[in-house]
Amino acid sequence: MRANLVLDLRRIILLIWEVLRFGLFPLGRYAPWICGHASFAVRFRMALEELGLTYLKLGQFLALRFDILPAEVCHELNNLFENVRPMSFEAAREVVESDLGQPLDELFAEFDPRPIAAASVAQVHRARSFDGESLAVKVQRRGLQPIFEADIRILGRLATLIDISGAFGKLSAKGILNEFAEWTLQELDFTIEGSTAEHLARLSKDFVIIPGIHWLLTTPKVLTMDYVEGISALQLAKLLAEGGIERVLEEVPGLDLQKSLQRFADACLHQIFVYGFFHGDPHPGNLMFRSDNCVAFLDFGIFGSLSSYEREVLAGQIENLTLGEIERSYQYYSKQLIPTEETDSDRVRREAIGVLRQWYEISKRTDSSPEERHLAKFTADMIEVARHNQVRYGLNYLLSWRALNNLSASLLLVAPDFDLLAELRVFFHRIRPRLFEQLTDLVGDDTVRARVVEASRRLPSVVDTALSSWAVGRFQVHAMSKECTYVCSARNTNAQRLAAAVLFISLAALLSKTTLPTVLVIAVTSLTVGIVLLLRRFRRQT
Repeated sequence: MRANLVLDLRRIILLIWEVLRFGLFPLGRYAPWICGHASFAVRFRMALEELGLTYLKLGQFLALRFDILPAEVCHELNNLFENVRPMSFEAAREVVESDLGQPLDELFAEFDPRPIAAASVAQVHRARSFDGESLAVKVQRRGLQPIFEADIRILGRLATLIDISGAFGKLSAKGILNEFAEWTLQELDFTIEGSTAEHLARLSKDFVIIPGIHWLLTTPKVLTMDYVEGISALQLAKLLAEGGIERVLEEVPGLDLQKSLQRFADACLHQIFVYGFFHGDPHPGNLMFRSDNCVAFLDFGIFGSLSSYEREVLAGQIENLTLGEIERSYQYYSKQLIPTEETDSDRVRREAIGVLRQWYEISKRTDSSPEERHLAKFTADMIEVARHNQVRYGLNYLLSWRALNNLSASLLLVAPDFDLLAELRVFFHRIRPRLFEQLTDLVGDDTVRARVVEASRRLPSVVDTALSSWAVGRFQVHAMSKECTYVCSARNTNAQRLAAAVLFISLAALLSKTTLPTVLVIAVTSLTVGIVLLLRRFRRQT
């Protein structure tokens, strides 16, 4: 208890000192000797960097909250995701040996003392197992947990005072802090990151590489995984700037850049819109390109999870936007918002539709620049509409938009002419084709026509058998599914659409005074076509 009190006092003194030193109170602007005439956003970011892990992570969390903070502050806080100074090899060795319970040379055949990457939570070292496997070992910085807990206690007291004063209006500072603490604690437990990586690996296509986890050498503070060979998007962009694609092929022979970029986009879009479980930070440093045109993802500390409803809302907004259906796109966008008492719904609608229409029109222009087409520009504009109209977003939606923004940034860094909106249009056409288009596709398919004829021929006997069994009480249906919830949900949606189509066709036939046998033929044929269609869709998805 006494140790906690001493630590809390030390952290409070440090917080007050850094707030004063960087002029985060109004009088700070009269202290140019501190950091020149830097803006508040820059001074805020610098203060968070000096305060250490908790405040670095708080800044990274707040960088998502365009719905709370001004856009310039959020953009500046994004710079907190850059590399930081590594800890010493002795400190890293101490963490590994303490957590794994053995000397370093008994755990690894080789362990490079120089880290290959360093961030606010951990740093990564290359190593080699006694079996000759190339490994990457992520080592958490020492003493993070007690400091984090002390800072959360202090921030909790400040949040209580803020809520009492009403400084945030209807917004709960305590609620935001609790959300942040839960978000960060997940990142501090490397076993969660390992499980996230394995879950993504199970969902991913064969051209996506997720490093395997070595659980016998993994603890909450040490994560050991396969070392992935390749070139990061940052390195790729540098090589392209130096000597174009010829320079790239010297380093990565066999790379098909366009194919790899499309695979990267496809993998991210499937994670968000199909699986509902996604890498939350696909920035250029966390993405690797390879000679075999596989795409590798690294660093799974930040991840997102979407319900089927949330996926449908996000997909509905973007899909309708790519088709130019602005009003319908807004209807889906509005479902992501949580209005407050100060919200003017009519103004939100007018401003949001204006941004969506501008977004669509720029995407159709052939002379628009990469900066104009950058997804982040329009998502920031949309979130700004919400912010100044006192509307809030759910964290899951914000994390999804951040992942999409990082996808867009990574693509544009490597290929400024990559058209993400066009890629989205193709993606949604492939995974969510309109019912009319599905039925049209079937018309020209000889195999499908043959199946329809065969199914129609056998249907009367099948129905007769089923009805006979039902009549004597022996009718049973057995079903077994080993598939993921997201696939079942997608199939239920397709089944509902097909059922609606069958009803529509039958009703149309009745209204046109078609004879009863013809109505039955149309209905049965439509149902059979629907079953075959579902089978084709399922085979493509599995």
